[in-house]
Amino acid sequence: RQRLLDVLDEELERLPQQGRLVLGGLSQGASMALDLSLHMKASWVPKLAAVVSRRGMLQKETLQHLSANWSSEFLERLPILATHGRADDWVPMQPARASYRFLEQNALGFRFRSFPGLAHNGYHEQENNAVVDFIYHQLLNLRDAPPGCARFELSRSW
Repeated sequence: RQRLLDVLDEELERLPQQGRLVLGGLSQGASMALDLSLHMKASWVPKLAAVVSRRGMLQKETLQHLSANWSSEFLERLPILATHGRADDWVPMQPARASYRFLEQNALGFRFRSFPGLAHNGYHEQENNAVVDFIYHQLLNLRDAPPGCARFELSRSW
């Protein structure tokens, strides 16, 4: 984790002043993206535009290792999309869905989408369209925000 947090710090340092980063991954990469978003420095939180978790889950260790001074305040503003396949046989949907309870309770911008017929591997057009649409809207909201102020659409309905 620390090595990836260091890489994330370096990348966030390189962003222009108003620049934002979308953090995401697939399977284990999805779990790591969620882990990093919950363990990054508080000063970097405004630089994170959104998180995308595809066919992964929030690992127990991520929550067990939260620091004593961690605050859920930034999760209230952080858009997170989790997608999963109903036919996933590597990361079954029910345990994955259950792993997101923490985010459902603490992240106003959390959205979960499941797709029939989507297994763990392969391309799925509906999932891809949902991810593209989510990222597009987050970046559009940032573009339309006044300078120095990030706006996020927090509606749970699609």
